[in-house]
Amino acid sequence: MFKWVGRIVKYKEWSDFNRNINSLKYLMKIVNSFLRLDDVGTNKARDFNVLVKRYKLDDEKLNQNGKALLLLSGLCLLLAFLMMIYAAYSFIMERLSPTMIAFFIALILFALAFRYHFYYTLIKYRRLNCNIKDWFILNFKKE
Repeated sequence: MFKWVGRIVKYKEWSDFNRNINSLKYLMKIVNSFLRLDDVGTNKARDFNVLVKRYKLDDEKLNQNGKALLLLSGLCLLLAFLMMIYAAYSFIMERLSPTMIAFFIALILFALAFRYHFYYTLIKYRRLNCNIKDWFILNFKKE
């Protein structure tokens, strides 16, 4: 009885079943990557010098890329602060939409600044498999 109802109704096509399942699998991959954020790449430990040889990089190219990443990080940080100032101005003028948009753009710019500085730290200290705790220790802990 349910077979002929399934042929008439075709609920899988109407509900876009396959796309929903694929979207759910993609979201589960993202959640799993966030749950493993602290120990990303520990299974694939590689030596920094091996990768330098593999990609045929030299110290000059690494230093040039490090300076570019530091410049990008500073630029994103500057733009983020300017967006926060604009968000505060919009908030004072009681305009909610520009305030929220500027605030979220500033958050994105802060995330980009962190990413670029994180990459700069990896190049500067010639490390791989560095996590957020290591980044914090390398940049802010003075001995």
